[in-house]
Amino acid sequence: MKMTTLALMICATLSSSVVFADSQPQTNTAWEGNAYPAIVVKMKAASSLTRQQLPALLNLDDESLNVSAQFQHKAARGAELSELQALDAKYGFDRYLRIAIPQDKMRDVAYINGIVNALKENPHVEVVYAEPEPVALDGNTTTRSAAVTVGDYRDQQYYAKAPNEYGPNRRMGGVNRDSVNQYAGNDGSNVTLVSHEIGLWNQNHINLPKAVFTSGSASTNYASMDHDTSSVGVMAATDIGAGVKGLAYKVRMAHAASGSGNLYNIIPKLQAGDVVQVGIQISGGEVTGCQYNCWMPMELYQDYFDVIKALTDKGVHVIEAAGNGGINFDHSALGGKFNLNVRDSGAILVGAANPVYATRAGISGFGSRVDSNSWGYYVTTTGYGDLASGTNANYTNTYSGTSSANPIVAGAVASLSSIAKAHGKTVTPHQMRQILRETGTELVGGAANQIGTQPDMGRAVAKILALDGENSVEKAPTITVDHSTINTVATSLDWSYPVVATSDQSAVTWAWKFVSGNSNIRLSSTSGDRTIITVPGNIGDAQAVFQVTATNSSGQSTSSNVTINVAKAAVTITGATSMLAHQPVKLQAQANFAQASYAWRLLKSGQVVSNGIDQSGLIKTGLPAGDYVAEVTATSYAQGTRTATSTHNIKVTSEAQNTDAAFINALQMAISSTDNGDSITFNGSVTSGTAATSTPSYHWLLPAGAQGSGNGLSSQRFTVNKTSQPQTLSVNVTVKAGSESRVLTKTITVPAKEVTNTDAAFINALQMSLSSTDNGNSVTFSGNVTSAQAATSAPTYSWLLPAGAQGGSNGLSSQRFTIAKTSQQQTLAVNVTVKAGTQSRVLTKSITVAALPSNDDGGYPQWVFGTAYKAGDVVTHKGKNFECAVAGWCSQAGEFSQLHYEPGVGLNWGMAWKLVN
Repeated sequence: MKMTTLALMICATLSSSVVFADSQPQTNTAWEGNAYPAIVVKMKAASSLTRQQLPALLNLDDESLNVSAQFQHKAARGAELSELQALDAKYGFDRYLRIAIPQDKMRDVAYINGIVNALKENPHVEVVYAEPEPVALDGNTTTRSAAVTVGDYRDQQYYAKAPNEYGPNRRMGGVNRDSVNQYAGNDGSNVTLVSHEIGLWNQNHINLPKAVFTSGSASTNYASMDHDTSSVGVMAATDIGAGVKGLAYKVRMAHAASGSGNLYNIIPKLQAGDVVQVGIQISGGEVTGCQYNCWMPMELYQDYFDVIKALTDKGVHVIEAAGNGGINFDHSALGGKFNLNVRDSGAILVGAANPVYATRAGISGFGSRVDSNSWGYYVTTTGYGDLASGTNANYTNTYSGTSSANPIVAGAVASLSSIAKAHGKTVTPHQMRQILRETGTELVGGAANQIGTQPDMGRAVAKILALDGENSVEKAPTITVDHSTINTVATSLDWSYPVVATSDQSAVTWAWKFVSGNSNIRLSSTSGDRTIITVPGNIGDAQAVFQVTATNSSGQSTSSNVTINVAKAAVTITGATSMLAHQPVKLQAQANFAQASYAWRLLKSGQVVSNGIDQSGLIKTGLPAGDYVAEVTATSYAQGTRTATSTHNIKVTSEAQNTDAAFINALQMAISSTDNGDSITFNGSVTSGTAATSTPSYHWLLPAGAQGSGNGLSSQRFTVNKTSQPQTLSVNVTVKAGSESRVLTKTITVPAKEVTNTDAAFINALQMSLSSTDNGNSVTFSGNVTSAQAATSAPTYSWLLPAGAQGGSNGLSSQRFTIAKTSQQQTLAVNVTVKAGTQSRVLTKSITVAALPSNDDGGYPQWVFGTAYKAGDVVTHKGKNFECAVAGWCSQAGEFSQLHYEPGVGLNWGMAWKLVN
């Protein structure tokens, strides 16, 4: 997060006022004010279906919507591809689909929620939600100053200092970076650190390393690039003897652009002990009552949660920003998504602290799930250019929010993980998270801040190096295999699948062996923690089981099996088994392997029917009656050659007896109802004892105001709200079959809604409060009317303010107005008339406005808010004289400037003025 000083103060002020158990299928709602580029769907597991067959199960009404796989293998080959395929099987990534929302509909929440709610009813859907656009933890930019020579700003990196070493006007120390300088690996050289942000950092910055690899297309927006430049400066700025120095200054830096798919594709490139910094946030906190800037951690959404879980299960430390929404993650409306007893991604969630007061920053997300925190304001690093600006040499000292806190913790973890590797220690993500919590420095107020502790690297490394004592107990090791089951399809080439085993103990020996099945499927190695399973070409309908065993120095061992299933290439045909000669029929083919092309033939008595079926599977009309066979051959040349053929019998008849009239005459309509309290839900259905020759159509005419699904089906579900009077309504459905039609009608009854009028109780419980702020030459009053009882009718509020008062319009329960001071004290009255239905009441409060002070201060002019002052100007305010030091700040006229720069009063008045008397 990057802010100017004024914007930072405004955001801190505003945010201070901002304050699902999962069901199946689970739904996130789209909210006004956000853009939603896609709807994400996770399908239920179905072993007989392939990734390519899943979109057809969505049954989308809008056929123009583009459906694609959420997680794609892109350029992955060999071992990386095999690992991704195993992840698909373990976490269900191959069951995720992405429905792209048209550009003109991305903010149409009614349209988006309509699709989500329809998919919620689909029996094949496990999870569905509208996914908003991820955003950088702040989108602000900073004006750059003129080019300067790069200075040495390392002494301003207060966040790296000891916990008890405070910077100027600060009450908070740092992560104790220098306390680990004596340990091998402290520079981060043993790990890879991935920055997951929207933009890619400046690859030519004099103080920063270049990316060892990237994933996805990063934004070229200047602010997004600056954001990552600042994050990488904190984590990995190289030691050039000037500028700044990263917490892990020799770490291998990489980048993954925003989007869960880009994070998914880097998993094979990382090893246990590596680190991922998730420096983006996403909307979704609206469900807690938040009105704006409702930013949440990325794992709120299931696709991100699953990818982060896959990373931490592999041993990769994921450091995830809590976001700048000021949201309480323990809020019941979030349904336990941040309750570790409900689900745990394994990530370290990081909040932002205010180093001026050593408390939680108002903008930071918080709750029992937040593990660690660090500086959320005044962080010195690369980027932006408000501290110093030069070509590829920009620096800032105001990086802030969870934007700055998250990379501080990520850099500390990268250094600690590198130390652990240098000393032969294994630290799992869960262990690292617990160590940081237990050894970190608490904020003022301790746990009440609900953002965990700030890492203390000195105390943490001692705990890490003592892990031997915990791991040396003579017990069998616990092992995990990243691919316990591998499912694949036979191909013409030999194909390899890497498998990696991990243990909770560091000093173990590994042994792999063949257990059962097809012995032609073989291992590349029988020792070490990893091997490659090779499937020879053209082996299908085969299985092999392998076993890996880990043995510790005490001779205790544990084994785990790996099963690989090799299916024979196959293709299935679905569609009608009979057709009328004058009505075309289209068949569908689906292979059990990717990137297949299809070739169709139609045969009768073993002879090919010329042009009988086209290459889309459409059987032509006008065929003679008889028995036919449709044949399709599926072929793919990706990863070798795969081919399969299947046939489908279809009977063609020349004519069929028309039963449309009999179908229409036998129609019956039934309606059942369910009382919901304030509404009635009706379920209507139309049936007939005779099948129709033509395809029937159904057009429902529902009562006005009924809420239900669209027409076209033989069944209809709709809801009618109760009113103060009983309602007798009609439901009509017009059924057509061929040239026959009929209108069916049913009468339904909706009882009256029981309503208790609470207007009188509301009026009797009214209270008015007034608070005031002395501005010097005027007083601002804030009035508010409340009642402990809700009203049945919508209340109205009519305020009568004193003459000359400047304030907002009438009509609201709250009112803010200002009255200028005069030479005499004023006692005035404020009235508000509140009406609810036929009830009304007038509330009155008396207010006092003090007189202007006499000007006996040396003859200097009174300070007036909003006046343009220049350096050296002297004013008097509240009996004291002040000289303007910084013209820009003396003259601030923004909404919250008086709060910060009023002479002798504002939170930061000393930055603008100096006392001269």
